Amino acid sequence: MPRKTVCLILLLSLSCLLSASALRAGLAASPSADWAEPVLTSFLTLLPANDELEELNRTNAEKKEVRDAEMHIHSDLAAERETDYVPQEYQAYYLSDPAWEIVSLSVEEDFLLDETMLSYYSLRDELDLIFVFTASEEGALSYAAVHVWCGGRTETVFDVLYRTQDEEELPLQILSALAARFDPSLAVLDLTSYPSCRLFTQDDSEIPTASGYAFVPSDLDAVRLSAPGYEDLELSLDFSSGRSYSVDAEPAALETGEVTVTAYPWGTEASLFALPVASLPLTTSFQQSSVLMTLTSPGFAQESIQLTPQQSFYSVSLKPQWMAEDGRIESSKDEMYRSMRNTLLSFGLYVIMSSIQTIYPDQSAWTGIASGFAAGISVLNLADFIHDMLAYYNTAKQVYL
Repeated sequence: MPRKTVCLILLLSLSCLLSASALRAGLAASPSADWAEPVLTSFLTLLPANDELEELNRTNAEKKEVRDAEMHIHSDLAAERETDYVPQEYQAYYLSDPAWEIVSLSVEEDFLLDETMLSYYSLRDELDLIFVFTASEEGALSYAAVHVWCGGRTETVFDVLYRTQDEEELPLQILSALAARFDPSLAVLDLTSYPSCRLFTQDDSEIPTASGYAFVPSDLDAVRLSAPGYEDLELSLDFSSGRSYSVDAEPAALETGEVTVTAYPWGTEASLFALPVASLPLTTSFQQSSVLMTLTSPGFAQESIQLTPQQSFYSVSLKPQWMAEDGRIESSKDEMYRSMRNTLLSFGLYVIMSSIQTIYPDQSAWTGIASGFAAGISVLNLADFIHDMLAYYNTAKQVYL
C-alpha cells in the first residue's frame, strides 16, 4: 500500500473517536504515608464526572492511539502487506467500568517529586496523572503533603505540620484540599461518627459515601442521614466557615420492639423484607418504627400486617382462597347474566318483528330489514352468552376445585 494512503488512514483514525478508558491514577507515597491509598480511593470514588480529568484521559488516549497506529503501520509496511488497523471509539472515562484504577508506583523517597522520574512512570504505565503523598514524623510533630503531577508539571495541593496524635483528622483535610483543586464547587461532609449511614438530599436523592465521607455541593443547606437501627437525622449544613463539615450529632437508636404473632391455619409461613423467616407462631424483635410481615399458607390468600413496637401481640386468620376469590366469581357471574339478558331481549325483538311482518305483509319492506337486523344481533348476543358462561364455569372451577 502506498505511504500516502497509509498516512491518510492514520489521519482518519485520529479524527475518529477513541476507545473508552478508565482513568489511570498513579500513586507514589512515602513509606510512612500508609493512609495514602485509602484517602485516594475515597477521593476517586466520591469525585463526580470532572472535565479536567476527562481532558487528561482523552489526550492520553489520543497519544496512545497514535503510538498504536504507528507501531501497527510500521509492522505492516515491514511485512509488505496492507494495514487493517481500525480506530476505536472514545467515551468519557466515567462511562467505563470501572471508571478509574489506582496504579501503585515504587519510587525511591528521594525521587518522589522528580518530574523526570514521574514523567517516565506516566509514560511507562500509561497514567493520566500521579498523586504523590509525602509524610515524615519527628516525635510529637508530623508533616504531610499531597502533590499532583499532571500535564508535565507538579503542584502542591496540600501540606500541613500537625501533632502526630491528630493524624485521624488528615483524611478530611486532604479530601477537602483535593476537592478544592479539582472541583471548587464541592465541599466535604465527615460522617465517620454516624456508622454505616446513607445520605439523602431533601428531595430523597441519594448522595454517594465512601469510608464515612461524602462530597456535596457547597451551597447545599440540608441533608438527611439514615442508618440501620437509628432514627433518621435531619441536618442543616453551613460551609461559610470552611470547605468541610463534621457531623458530631449523637445517633439516636430506634426503640426495640418485641412482638408475638400467631395465625390460622397452624404452620403459616411468615416473611420479612420478602425473605422467609419462620413458621408461626413466633416471637421476634426489630428496631424500626414499623415492619411489614407477609403471611402465606397453601390454599389461603396471602395477607400482610404492619408490626409496630406499640403492639406486642398479633393474631391473624387467613381467608381460604375461595373466599378471597369470591368477588371474582361474582363478577364473572354478572357478566354471564348480562349476556343472557341481552340475548333474550334481542331474540324477543326478532320474534316481534317477525310477527309484525306476518300480520302486516304490506309493511314487509321495513319489517323485513328490522327482523334481519334483530336476528343478527341475537346471534352475536348468543355467542357472547356462551363465551361468558364458559368463562364463569372456568372461574368457578379454578376457585372451588
